Amino acid sequence: MKERTIQETILYPLFIEAGHKHSEIILDHVVTTYKSNQNDGIRLRTDIVVFDDDQKAIIVVETKSPIDPRGLDNTISKSLSYSEVLDSPFFAATDGLTFKLFSRENGEIFDTNNMKKDYKELINILKKENLNKFLVENKKNKKKSFEILIEKKWVDESYNNTFLFNGNINEVQNVGARITEWLAEKVFEKYCEINGIYPIKTHSYFDADFIIKDEKIALKAFIEVKDQTKKKKFNYSTKLNNVNIVWIVINAIQDDNELLEYSFPSANIIGYIKAGETKMKNSIVSVDRFDLEPIENLFRGLMK
Repeated sequence: MKERTIQETILYPLFIEAGHKHSEIILDHVVTTYKSNQNDGIRLRTDIVVFDDDQKAIIVVETKSPIDPRGLDNTISKSLSYSEVLDSPFFAATDGLTFKLFSRENGEIFDTNNMKKDYKELINILKKENLNKFLVENKKNKKKSFEILIEKKWVDESYNNTFLFNGNINEVQNVGARITEWLAEKVFEKYCEINGIYPIKTHSYFDADFIIKDEKIALKAFIEVKDQTKKKKFNYSTKLNNVNIVWIVINAIQDDNELLEYSFPSANIIGYIKAGETKMKNSIVSVDRFDLEPIENLFRGLMK
């Protein structure tokens, strides 16, 4: 099945049945985006964009042929990137058989490997009133964090680089920490790419992982396993003076088929804090999770 066939014979009728008007469903929608270091815009072509009554994009859908061996991972990432550009609250990816729907604020909200079987349920979820209801209900509990979907190639690269670096399979107990650090860097770089900012990777003697303009960025990453208690407080050293400390959660799901018995579907940049000068030396400071600044505030300042 070709991508165009999926768009015209499956997705278009799906949104019509969900109550969206013909004029609100646009195939091959083209949008121009600009990055900070470019004068000429980049033209992006989205597969399907559905607009609301106020002509604001509400959902972006990217398609992939079911025979494509790469699966939906790259398609999901592309859909997320386009939804960022269009500021649509929802994005989705499908190959005509599998359909994955996400909220930019809350992550995955629907996933089926059998669209035909779950067609009625999918129609109900995609109804205008239900999408709007979802947005209203979650507005009060809006997350500060920003989710990035972890690409499988990042994990694979991490495994390879980690084992090559170790040189000894018996050192597996340290692999988890190294994979966490690797994924955190990839997640942060992806977020920078989405925002049109280009960080410079640095070395440990700078007390930072990246430099953006004159600002130093240090990443602090840890794993949170699904359905387990979330960490509420974070510690950092007072030696990190005038460094923006960014905390990244690597979301993990227990999976016996994976190398470390966990899969890593996504990560959340949950916020940052500017570590200012302090008279304390070699001390540890604790900060509450809910006192972290949204990452958007840091990038807004860097874009000025």
